[in-house]
Amino acid sequence: MTRVLSCIQPTGEVHLGNYLGALRNWVIGQDKADVFHGIVDLHALTVTEKPGVLGANTLQLAAMLFAVGLDPDIATVFVQSHIVEHSQLGWIMECTVFNW
Repeated sequence: MTRVLSCIQPTGEVHLGNYLGALRNWVIGQDKADVFHGIVDLHALTVTEKPGVLGANTLQLAAMLFAVGLDPDIATVFVQSHIVEHSQLGWIMECTVFNW
């Protein structure tokens, strides 16, 4: 079965463009592949200057993903900062010299 990884940053309100451009397709495709949808909050750390906004946006976005029809029994939905291996692998890759 095909695997799909799609992610979205919690940088603001979800709008019609998000739905028509991505979220609708996520819902349609959840039965056709093994799908993983991430809320990449670590990628959004530099966007907001107010503490707490990122956490609130993350919760709101998670609720919106389920509200538009993502089924947690079919699709894997995760928050990037809750998967410690993301940060660990990023650190390893930043500190490793590659001689391409």
